[in-house]
Amino acid sequence: MFFNPFMILRNYENSYRQDQKNVGYIIKEIESGFPNIYNQGINKNIVISLLRFMVNYVQDNYYKYKGTNEEIADYLLKDLNKQHSWFFLILSMYGIEYKRIYRLLKKIIIFILLYIEKPTPVYDIQKEVRRITNIIRDTTNIFNRLQKLGIPQNEVRSIVRRVVAFTLRSIDIYNPPLDIQQASLEILRNLIRSNTGVIRDIRYYGITIPEVRPVLRRIIRITLRNISFKEMS
Repeated sequence: MFFNPFMILRNYENSYRQDQKNVGYIIKEIESGFPNIYNQGINKNIVISLLRFMVNYVQDNYYKYKGTNEEIADYLLKDLNKQHSWFFLILSMYGIEYKRIYRLLKKIIIFILLYIEKPTPVYDIQKEVRRITNIIRDTTNIFNRLQKLGIPQNEVRSIVRRVVAFTLRSIDIYNPPLDIQQASLEILRNLIRSNTGVIRDIRYYGITIPEVRPVLRRIIRITLRNISFKEMS
């Protein structure tokens, strides 16, 4: 029978709490601590889904055990193998030996345990809006394109800032979307449909939505690609 890891992960997507705000943050830390995590010959989306499951599994179960982080990691791995053997099966189907799987997962679990008790970082959205707006100003021609469409120079930055802010408020900042192209389309539709102040201002200057749509979508895409956890405090 054909084994499809995507189907397995989809079947178990309700087994973990995707609304935990710190899951994405811990995954970012794992990526920093394990720079080769995506170089194991496994589809990146599968790896991210497995990490998300692992982070939630550890957070939901670590309190059941006492001991050092290394001992707790052993207990968690033993239970994970009993309750969710598919997790190991997905990894083994890519030719990764069980001993190597065990060693890697144990290191990741210990890494997660070190972060569990840390408070969830506070995301300073205004600081992030300023940072991304400056990136757009300094690395793209978007400011000039908006001026050519008819928006006064002194209003361009305000337009860009509000689109960036709308984008950041439209997503879970700790679990940003993986499919940026699809997410940018959805956010753009919501931006236009909600008729926010930025859309009303654009229309005030005699600019039609079809004219400005490509620029708005580009601002949204750049925002999604430049979300950073470095601005947390």
